[in-house]
Amino acid sequence: MARFTAEGPLSYNQACSLISDLRANGIESNITVGGVAIHPEPEQVLLAKEICDRHGASFDPGFSSAQEDVMLGSADGYRIAEQVTNNARSLLKEWQ
Repeated sequence: MARFTAEGPLSYNQACSLISDLRANGIESNITVGGVAIHPEPEQVLLAKEICDRHGASFDPGFSSAQEDVMLGSADGYRIAEQVTNNARSLLKEWQ
């Protein structure tokens, strides 16, 4: 399962609506610091991106900017954030 984040000017209610739509399609998601964490299975990546597009949210590989700011405070955090982002980017490329 890959890690993506939906960010954008999303209010709490808009984020909840996005999560409801993602979950209705079997895509794991939840509110997190700075956005909505999305954990699609490989075959769900394009659907998750389409749902985010419909809600006016980004679909970015990896963690939210706010989460990365916290993680980048340590060498291990930086390595983990970079690995998660690279894995998600590869998966997105594969399914486009």
